[in-house]
Amino acid sequence: MAPTVISREEARAAGLKRFFTGEPCPRGHIAERYVLKGRCVVCAKEAGAAWIAAHPEKALEYSRRNEAKHRERRRAKNRRVKAKWRAAHPKENKRRLKEWRDANLEKSRQHSRDWGNANRGKRAATAKQWRQDNPERALELAHEWRERNPERYRIAKNAASHRRRVRKLAAEGNHTADDIQALCAKQHGKCANCRRGIGRCFEVDHIQPLTKGGSNWPSNLQLLCPRCNRKKHNKDPIAWARENGRLL
Repeated sequence: MAPTVISREEARAAGLKRFFTGEPCPRGHIAERYVLKGRCVVCAKEAGAAWIAAHPEKALEYSRRNEAKHRERRRAKNRRVKAKWRAAHPKENKRRLKEWRDANLEKSRQHSRDWGNANRGKRAATAKQWRQDNPERALELAHEWRERNPERYRIAKNAASHRRRVRKLAAEGNHTADDIQALCAKQHGKCANCRRGIGRCFEVDHIQPLTKGGSNWPSNLQLLCPRCNRKKHNKDPIAWARENGRLL
């Protein structure tokens, strides 16, 4: 079925992209033409195919680039549509999320961990606001966590104490409970000085004391038994090594 005959001016006034006069183009094609440049559609397709055959690598590059642009546009549109639906159906959205989390518990937890690691500042601000809005529930959850994780609580409390000292002394660096657990595994559960087993009874020591310019980074930490940590106190690491017969 032939297209409806319409002039270029009429097509432009109607907001169309193509027009059809019924007359052949200079190459003899009786086909639609583009309103923008007046070029025959068939001629344009043939020229495009010829260029692709002559420049396959560039054509592939352009194709990939355009596909990436279209894919991102589709994703952006989908995000807008989903966000609009969630705003209009909050209860249904909450129910669906709960069902998905229950069916994909480990995947949900991993997604939360990945998001939290990538958005630490936002996560901290959200958690702080929630604790302010729900103080009683926050205390209850904190107490339950301490009962389930006594060792991690002790390490975290110790790390928090060090952070306060770091702020007071204007030192640099930070470490977490995971860093301490990794350090314990690296020392094979033994005191870095006397090599006795420390188990859960260890203290975190700064190799170069904070009072002497040491940092709070994991690289400046070691785990000592309480006895060795009391003896070392804030001694210089070289003086401490000599005192223990490791240096002449």
